[in-house]
Amino acid sequence: ASSFIVGNLDYDAYDQNGTVYAENGMVAAYNTLFAMNTNSGNWAARGAGIHLVGGSATISDCSFTTNVTGGYSGGAGTAGSGLYGSDVNPLVVSNCSFIGHYHHGSTSRNGVALYLTGAGNARIVNCRVLNNVNAGNYEDVTINSSGQVEIRNTLMTAGTERGILKNGTGS
Repeated sequence: ASSFIVGNLDYDAYDQNGTVYAENGMVAAYNTLFAMNTNSGNWAARGAGIHLVGGSATISDCSFTTNVTGGYSGGAGTAGSGLYGSDVNPLVVSNCSFIGHYHHGSTSRNGVALYLTGAGNARIVNCRVLNNVNAGNYEDVTINSSGQVEIRNTLMTAGTERGILKNGTGS
């Protein structure tokens, strides 16, 4: 990797931001390591690596490794320790790895490695999703979308999770 975003901690009772947070922007991340970042608090921890809201994003040749999200006290839930995207259109994730992420806490835990909601047009291509762990029995990848989401040539294995959960009317 030519860029490193490593070892950041965000602990706030109501904060949902990740190490990299972007709202309604155009995000491009290339050849970057996102590792050992933690987003934990009492409300809802999302996207310890990257947290995107709106806008568009291209993420290529990146490694998301051992990022952690956690929430307690009846919060809205943790999601996407590596990457959390809400209403990002388009979103392209290619040649990336999501390895060794962890969710903890007493709230719902969805998409340990990757969580997409409201995706209008998303592509996950040539990626690896491996060895992700959850305090419950939840998915490695969660997609809530009425748009088209393509997952192609992506390896998913090991860990304690159930693979992919797809909700919504999209394909």
